[in-house]
Amino acid sequence: MTVPCELLFVYGSLLSSSSHPMARQLADAATLVGTARFHGRKYRVDWYIGAVPSETVKDVVTGEVYRLHDAATLLPLLDVYEEAEPAWPAPAEYRRELRQVRMARGGSRVNCWIYLYNRPVALLERLQ
Repeated sequence: MTVPCELLFVYGSLLSSSSHPMARQLADAATLVGTARFHGRKYRVDWYIGAVPSETVKDVVTGEVYRLHDAATLLPLLDVYEEAEPAWPAPAEYRRELRQVRMARGGSRVNCWIYLYNRPVALLERLQ
């Protein structure tokens, strides 16, 4: 069962500053709420990055929160882009999870969908 949520936290190629076509599609299909942070670590996967959760307080991934206009339509498209749908061979490159992030403005905590890197990171370059 999919939990209804219309918020999405992005930290890489989907950021508003990105020129990637999928970032443009997201911007057209959602409203940028603001910047936020997630307790995690970032890694360079290829030309793009992946984030994994961390329990260490100083491990922070900064990104943006979007409010999706039609989550039921957009999330499956993003699942394909992120190679997070069931059709991809296991283990999928990313998995979509509901996680709590802290908004930069006001400091409130909100639950958002986030695409987390789903493969080993031992050989990847860790980013700040």
